[in-house]
Amino acid sequence: LPLALLHLSTHQLLFGAPEGSRENLRFPPLTAHLHLVTAAAGIVWAAGAAVFMVLPRENLGWGRPIEARGVALAGFSDRLDLGQITEVKRNSDPVFRAVVDRPLSSLNRWSGATFDTFDGRSWSRLEDTEMLVPDSNNRCAVPMAVEWLGTRTRQSIVLEPATTGNLFFLPAAAEVVLDRRMRVGVDAYGALRVMGVERRTRYLVSSVASTLRDRPIHAGLPPGERDLTMPELSADAELILDGIAPPALPAWRTALEAEANLQRGFSYAVNPEELGTERPLETFLQLRRGYCEYFATALALSLRRRGIAARVVTGFLPGEVAPLSGQVIVRTS
Repeated sequence: LPLALLHLSTHQLLFGAPEGSRENLRFPPLTAHLHLVTAAAGIVWAAGAAVFMVLPRENLGWGRPIEARGVALAGFSDRLDLGQITEVKRNSDPVFRAVVDRPLSSLNRWSGATFDTFDGRSWSRLEDTEMLVPDSNNRCAVPMAVEWLGTRTRQSIVLEPATTGNLFFLPAAAEVVLDRRMRVGVDAYGALRVMGVERRTRYLVSSVASTLRDRPIHAGLPPGERDLTMPELSADAELILDGIAPPALPAWRTALEAEANLQRGFSYAVNPEELGTERPLETFLQLRRGYCEYFATALALSLRRRGIAARVVTGFLPGEVAPLSGQVIVRTS
C-alpha cells in the first residue's frame, strides 16, 4: 500500500502538470518520499491494530469455525431442567476466549458441569465441593486429576462476567492458576467452581487428556450407583431407549453406536415448545426432535439401560479461531 501511494503520487505529479512544464518538473528529494512511505505505513499499522483489537471481540462472521456452532444456554447451574427452556436463544456474545498450546480438533470439548441423577424432568448432582487452597502464586492443584499420566494441554483463558460460577477448561484439569485471590472449589466430578464471576477473570489451566475418543474419561468420583439409577418411564420410552444403545458390545463401542443412532434417527429443533414440561424426555423420544439436553439425556439413559454407568456433562464445542489473534473464541451459541 505505501508503494502504491508513492506510485500514484508520482503519476499525478507527472500527468497532472501542464504539458510544457513536465520537463521542468522537479521531484521532491528522496527523504520526502521516505516520509511519505513512513506515514502510509503508520496508517496501515494503526488500521491493522484497530482490526486486531476489534475482531476477537465482535461477531463479524470472519472467525474460522472448528465445528458448527449451536449450544443451548442452560446447564451450568446446580440443576439441569428439561423443558425449562422454550426457546434456544441465538446469542453471539463471547463466553470466554482462550489461547491453547496445541491446535484443537472438532472432537475437543470445553467442560463445564457434571450431573448424575435424573428424576424424569431434571438432572442434579452430588453437592460435595472441596475448596482448593492456592499457594503464594495463586496456583491450585486439582486433586481429582493429579494421578493422570500423559501429555498436558495448557490453556490461557479470559472468562467474561458470568453468574454460573463455572470455570471452563479442556478435561481433565490438573492445575489452575488464577489472576487474583479467589475462592475456588472442585466438585466430586472434577468441575471447577468459583464463588461468582462478577468481572472478567483470567486463569491458566493445565489439563491431562486430549480428545473424547482417546479413552473414557473418569475424572473425579468413580462410577457408582448414582450413575446407573433410572427414573420411572413408560414401556414405550424404555423400548425406544433400548433401540438407541445396542447390546453385547464393549462399553465405549456401545456409546459410539448410541451416539450415531441418535444422530441418524433424531433431529435438532431450536424451538421445541411442543416438548412441554410434564414428561419432556418421553415426548422427545416420541417426536424424535429436541435440543442438546434431550440428546444427552437420551444417550445417558440408553447406556444405563445396558448397565453402563453414564453422566451428563455440559459444556461447549471447541469454538472458532480468530484469524488475526489466533485466539479460540467460545460464544453462547
